[in-house]
Amino acid sequence: MILVSSYNSIIFVLLMKFIRLFIVLYVFPLFLSKCFGQQDLYIAESANFHLNNGAKVAVFGNIINDAQGGLNASFGSSFYLYRHPGNGLGRSRIYSSSTVSSLTAFVAFWDFYTDNTTGLSRSGAKYVGVDSGFGAIQIEQLVRIQGTHYFVNGIVWTPRSKFQDAYIQYYKDSAKYFNARNNAHIDGYASYSGCTNFILPIGDGNYLRKAGFLNPVCGNYKAAYYHLNPQNENYVIFGKQIKNDSAKYCKDGIIKVSSSEFWHMQGNASTEIQLESLNSIAGYSNFDSTNNFNSKLPSNIVITGFDGHWENLKLTSSLYSLIQDTLVQSKKSIIPDSGYNVFTFALQDTLSTFIPQINQLKAKTIVEKLHLSNDLLFFNLRSNEVVSNIVILLYNVSGICLFQKKIPQLSGLNEVSIPMFGYAQGIYFLKVYEDKNEIISQQKIIKY
Repeated sequence: MILVSSYNSIIFVLLMKFIRLFIVLYVFPLFLSKCFGQQDLYIAESANFHLNNGAKVAVFGNIINDAQGGLNASFGSSFYLYRHPGNGLGRSRIYSSSTVSSLTAFVAFWDFYTDNTTGLSRSGAKYVGVDSGFGAIQIEQLVRIQGTHYFVNGIVWTPRSKFQDAYIQYYKDSAKYFNARNNAHIDGYASYSGCTNFILPIGDGNYLRKAGFLNPVCGNYKAAYYHLNPQNENYVIFGKQIKNDSAKYCKDGIIKVSSSEFWHMQGNASTEIQLESLNSIAGYSNFDSTNNFNSKLPSNIVITGFDGHWENLKLTSSLYSLIQDTLVQSKKSIIPDSGYNVFTFALQDTLSTFIPQINQLKAKTIVEKLHLSNDLLFFNLRSNEVVSNIVILLYNVSGICLFQKKIPQLSGLNEVSIPMFGYAQGIYFLKVYEDKNEIISQQKIIKY
């Protein structure tokens, strides 16, 4: 009998917790909306509204905050911002009155719930300088979250033209979010302040287009997604003239830059960049068709950042599938605020990227006219003087030497061929040395 009684007590406690949660999440908000409609919460410049541990507050309407930290919250508190069809006209906004600068006003939550069922926001990601909002839940000053941001329903919008002071900030390493998706994310700017890896739930109001900071030094990082051509030289983006992908503005092997999307990213400390590729949806990627690769492999896609030139930030792994939608990470760490502005995807030419083809300053011999034809690798060795002990080596990606040839003496023009019959498709490395182990050439070869 004791066991049965204990079991029934446990069931009763769990049932009461479920009923309480149901009342808080559904019954209480519904009661408020029916009784009061849309209501605004005003916090004066000298006021302070504090949520203690366990407190739960729901607002169907606007939060007009004129104070610095005018609304703040303790661990374990929850704030719900609703926008439902039954709450009258208007939007649910967090903003300052016209008499107070939003640069000084902000609110801080622990757990923050955004629930917008009036419909999705119109995409703002095609507009750089827009002040008026499109979404039903609008964040028009700094909103700091130290606990969890729950995306219950709908888009949360921030004005991109006010990116310096209107955004959602995931504050410190305790911050996180839950259930971000295509129809529920931040259409605008979000930031992270901390020391651990973090991926921001940003997009364009139609699709989630995440951006992340990996292996960051402790700092402040911010980003927004734009469904725009970053090479449009007719406008200045965030104070910098962005150039096209002509050869004079590209370096480290970049040969083609996306003309359909970019991420504006800021950061005051060193980090690796992470972007989400979207090749399966038309209109978002320039690399969703084999016609766009200029006979290059999909693995030639890299992340690029503009710092006066389109710089190759490389990838830690390659995009081997044309329709692969995934988060990819730059191999190079940078400080975004050190001259960078926009980031996007690009195509690199791996045959001439990163590896010096000819050490003409030191070597007496030149390698030229390298090409692969009918499973034979051809190139010329040219020297204007007699050179001794030329060594030619071919390796696979595992570092295994597949071919070795030594030329005791060389002068003038000499044609060399290396048979690659039976070699699998993939990447190989050609190394050519001359006397005293001076490297003449070190090149990457791709066999299709």
